[in-house]
Amino acid sequence: MTPAEVGLVALAVLVGYVLGSVPSGVIVGRLWGGVDVRKHGSGRMGATNVLRTLGLKAAVLVTVLDVGKGALAMAMGGLLGDTYGNVAAGVAVVAGHNWPFTVGFRGGRGVMPAVGAALVAVPIAGAVGISLAAIFIIIFRYVSLGSLAGTISCCAIIMVLAIRGSEPAAFAPMAIAGGGLIVFQHRDNILRLVRGTERRLGQRA
Repeated sequence: MTPAEVGLVALAVLVGYVLGSVPSGVIVGRLWGGVDVRKHGSGRMGATNVLRTLGLKAAVLVTVLDVGKGALAMAMGGLLGDTYGNVAAGVAVVAGHNWPFTVGFRGGRGVMPAVGAALVAVPIAGAVGISLAAIFIIIFRYVSLGSLAGTISCCAIIMVLAIRGSEPAAFAPMAIAGGGLIVFQHRDNILRLVRGTERRLGQRA
């Protein structure tokens, strides 16, 4: 890569992180009645905690905004630095959502921005991940379990396609890094799932 190309990829990282740092859940909570959703439930700003804290309408709005910022980051990353820009922005938007500089580095778990990024980068992987997540959530009523199942399946598909050459090879490390950030942010959920103390869908905070 030339110095100019490296600079554009670095800019893609910055764009992705800044977009990821837009705290949709915090903003909607404050507009919805002055509520900081991070002071309730799981302490996160993602759509699941918004659902438990503020209800369905607020959660849908947050979901749309978070998926949108992931999709926008991926698209802008591609415009700036082609495949490497995609990879840089895709991972950075998840990191920004998880650790947003705008609200003291206390964010979400990265699922919805990753959904948006995946739908732009590899639509079939994103669609399969969403479908599998929905199936797990409907059957078991654990959003975290569905999120993990969807994330792992989506990342696995991206990696297989990248290894086969159907998608850019650089998408494989993107899937590993992005998926790893999401699984890491679910570490407390995983412990509660193992212990049988995880909250089910429909339980309010």
